Amino acid sequence: MKGQGILYRIVSWCGQRFIAVSEYVLRRYSSPAIKEPGWVANLCLYTDTMRAEFLQLFDENIREYGMISPEQRRITGGNSWKIFILKAYGRTFRENCLQAKETARLCLSIPEITSAAFSVLEHGTHITPHRGVYAGVLRCIIPLIVPDGDCGIRVGERVYRWQVGKPVLFDDTIEHEAWNRTQERRVALLIDYVQPLPQPLAAINRCVIWLIGRSPFIGRMLRASM
Repeated sequence: MKGQGILYRIVSWCGQRFIAVSEYVLRRYSSPAIKEPGWVANLCLYTDTMRAEFLQLFDENIREYGMISPEQRRITGGNSWKIFILKAYGRTFRENCLQAKETARLCLSIPEITSAAFSVLEHGTHITPHRGVYAGVLRCIIPLIVPDGDCGIRVGERVYRWQVGKPVLFDDTIEHEAWNRTQERRVALLIDYVQPLPQPLAAINRCVIWLIGRSPFIGRMLRASM
């Protein structure tokens, strides 16, 4: 058992260094321009279906994000950002997928999607400025329920106001923040997808995503969501 623990630490250390080097390379050679993939428009056609499926979920199954990933608490300061994860860095959350079968089917049928979740901002929520951790994926947010009033997201210098079924795509390693200064909840489908890259960067990126998906970080999220 002791030998296995040492081996695990060695493999973990090597994996972390490989991810760090890959991150540096990706930041140098990835394109700053984001082109909307063809599958985004098709997925948006199912906005009503995905919203209806979300509304059938029991509230107790939609967890505070900070309970699943304690690292998120520092940017919300409370329990007002909630999440229902279907997939994270290639790992499928099967129990959740069974509760949102059509949304899961749509997301899992698109190979480029690495992560997918229903994201809920309760009224009065402010997700403070922060940056994502890995440049090998891009983010797509499809609003499903948008309250009237001040509810939006800032990415860099650009501010977006949510509109139902209108996707917002961005690199989440750029500083961003989101808020819901209304009296109702905002619900969206939050997706991360593989950054389009030339070979051999594309293969390296896929390898890194696979490693992150099998990390203790994602393992803890998977267990906490059950």
